[in-house]
Amino acid sequence: MKSLRCIHPKQIFFLLILLPILLTAQEKKKITIEWRYSPEAQSITQLPNFQWLDNGMAMVYDAKKPADKRTLEIFDPNTLTFKPALDMKKALESLKELLGDKTPAMLIPTNNYDKNGDKAIYTFSGDIFLLDLINRSFARITNTTEDEKN
Repeated sequence: MKSLRCIHPKQIFFLLILLPILLTAQEKKKITIEWRYSPEAQSITQLPNFQWLDNGMAMVYDAKKPADKRTLEIFDPNTLTFKPALDMKKALESLKELLGDKTPAMLIPTNNYDKNGDKAIYTFSGDIFLLDLINRSFARITNTTEDEKN
């Protein structure tokens, strides 16, 4: 049996550095036609959706993040920090009380925020809904059979 003194430095290098790298190496993803037109591939090229507010902050939605981590965020250019602007789960629960089974799985970004970013307007099933970002709740503004138009 060899003692530690007989181990060559190259062997130690291999064991400590290269072996973990080789063990954690990932298989390269094959690019196929199906993958190219998948939501994952499309999200790679999307830029974050920014809307600057009157208070100097920006509302940001980054579609490059994994779907379960996407949410509306507030960007503070003074501190270069992001913080959640919305609890997506609670907002969707509030919307489900109004829409039932027609509730989307996720809120897509909108460019219809008030000047301070406290409220947002969405349209679902042809009606207008107001999202209160502070209280994380929706209110139905219209309830008509015709689609609402500008």
